[in-house]
Amino acid sequence: MNIAIDVDNTLYPFDQECREAFFEMALEKDDREYLKGAYAPQVEWRSLGDVLGFEALLEAIEKVHDQTLSQVPYKGAVRVVQRIKEEGHTIKYVTTRNDKYWSDTYEWLMQTGFPGGEVFCSDQDKTQFISNCQYIIDDRPKTILDFIYDHEWKENQDTLCQLGMQDEPKVRKAFGLWFPYNQALTDVRNVLLAPTWRGLEYYLERKGIIGNVVAVP
Repeated sequence: MNIAIDVDNTLYPFDQECREAFFEMALEKDDREYLKGAYAPQVEWRSLGDVLGFEALLEAIEKVHDQTLSQVPYKGAVRVVQRIKEEGHTIKYVTTRNDKYWSDTYEWLMQTGFPGGEVFCSDQDKTQFISNCQYIIDDRPKTILDFIYDHEWKENQDTLCQLGMQDEPKVRKAFGLWFPYNQALTDVRNVLLAPTWRGLEYYLERKGIIGNVVAVP
C-alpha cells in the first residue's frame, strides 16, 4: 500500500526548532517581541501566526528549513519507517515547504537512515500528492481530516468493488504524533495519535500495517 509521511513535527521536532528560531530572531533584530513566538502555547494550528503575524512565522519557518541538514529525527522514527518499508509499502514523503528545499530534504532523509521513497516539497495543498495513498502519518488536523473524509477516495473504492476488482473498499487510516493542536482528533474514527514513535509503532502493528514483533524469551 501507499503511505504518505510528513516531515515537520512528524520525523523531527519542528515545533522546538521553530521556537528556537524565534529566540535567534529576537537577538538578531534586538526585538523582544519575537520572544512571544518562543513561548506562545500552540493550542491551535494557527496559534503562533496569531501571536506575531504570519510574516514573522514564515521567517521562523524559513530559518528552520534552512537548517534541514542539521535536524535530529525523533527517537524511533527511522526504525519504524524502515519497518514500514520492509513490509512492502510504498513511501511518499510529502512536506509543506518551499520546493527549493527539496535537495536538502532528500539528503537529510538519506543521511539519517530513512528508507528510500518519493519526496515531494510543496507549499500548496498535499491532496495531489497523496490521492492514491491509503495511509498517512501527519500532524496537521486539516490534512488528516481531508484525507480521512475524501469523497473521491470512497467513490473510487466503491467503483472498484462494483467492477469486481476488489472484494471490499479499502479504508483510509491516519496516524500522527499527538500535540495540543490536534488532540481533539483522538475521538475521530480511523485516526490514531500517539505521543511518541513507539506509540505509533504500536498502533501500526495493531492495524496490521506492520507485523508484530515476537519477543525472544
